[in-house]
Amino acid sequence: MKKIITLTEQDLFKIVKLVLKEQGSADINDIRRSKEQLSKSSEAPVAPSCLPENTLPFVIYVKTNKKKLMTDLSVDEKTLLLYTKCSIGIIGRETMYNTYTEWTDDVSEFLRKWGTSITKAVIPTFGQFNLPALAIDKFLKYKNITQSLGPAQFTPETWKKYGLDKKIGDYNNTLDIVSQGVGTIYKINNDYKIILQSGVGTEPSSNPILLKYGIIKDIKGTGNCALDFTILAHNMPLSKMTPYCTTNHPLYAGPCNESKYSPYKDIDTFNKAKKIIDKKTLLNSPNVPKNLKDFPGTLTVNQSEVIPNYLPNLSGPNHSGIGYVEQIAKTINKLTCVTL
Repeated sequence: MKKIITLTEQDLFKIVKLVLKEQGSADINDIRRSKEQLSKSSEAPVAPSCLPENTLPFVIYVKTNKKKLMTDLSVDEKTLLLYTKCSIGIIGRETMYNTYTEWTDDVSEFLRKWGTSITKAVIPTFGQFNLPALAIDKFLKYKNITQSLGPAQFTPETWKKYGLDKKIGDYNNTLDIVSQGVGTIYKINNDYKIILQSGVGTEPSSNPILLKYGIIKDIKGTGNCALDFTILAHNMPLSKMTPYCTTNHPLYAGPCNESKYSPYKDIDTFNKAKKIIDKKTLLNSPNVPKNLKDFPGTLTVNQSEVIPNYLPNLSGPNHSGIGYVEQIAKTINKLTCVTL
């Protein structure tokens, strides 16, 4: 008969606090230093001139396992190479090639990776469990917080949603650059196929609305709108990566698969956006007529008027969708020395 162990949320939180108290901030700095030392090891192969050094283990893994990856993904070598470059670009954008993370991420990664060993040392009778990881998940759920970890900043939910726990390994043990790089390749392959099936084209991305009012001159993406959407889907909801149509408002396009579209959640969200002092936004551009800058409410989508290869400038917490894509596309274009 199996022994049933019952722990309250308070028990789990106490374990995390105890571990953090014992480890101290110095150990977190040791984690950062160990990452840097590993990448600078004299025994490690030298990265090609165009390749960020920290990503070399990931590229070596893809080279070594390319036949298996090509079979699993049902792609050719050229496509796998493109996905590999996209993955490197995403890791560069998310964590500066695994050289920058928030201290809270470092703590969480450390506890997830070594949680079972810590539990065994602190509470031997519970040694088969990763209690710190359980406590973290419980705490985040209680606070309704989503935490992204690792070089590519995956959440536990996304890792599991894409079946990466089965393809690559348990989330808590796959926060290294190789695992997350390969995970990003699998996600790119999945999302790209979905986005193509939705009807998004493969010509260069455009945004005629922003172009008309002088917000942008062009979009310096990958030259493939569907791939630009796929890259953006790593940071924003996949549901928004779809063809866009005109609406009954000249400043806004809406997803063609919706008959009604609200550019802003509510008036408060709109007012916050309007307060951002940036002339490179439609709401603050002097080129946009004042009468078009009122709260748009819910718009009617002209579902038969598709805007070809339209890339919306979706907003993130501290960035724009187009800016995110352009930064990663710039990295991809620099990776000319990477081969498989």
